[in-house]
Amino acid sequence: MQLVVTLLVVAAAAATLVQTYRVGDSGARAAWGSVASSR
Repeated sequence: MQLVVTLLVVAAAAATLVQTYRVGDSGARAAWGSVASSR
C-alpha cells in the first residue's frame, strides 16, 4: 500500500514539474517572442 502511495506522489510531482515548465516556456515565448524575431 505504501508503494502505491509513493508512486502516486512521485507521478503527481512529475506532472506538476512538467506543467510548470510548459507554462513558463509559453509565457517566455509570449514575452520574448517579438524580441527574438526582430533581430
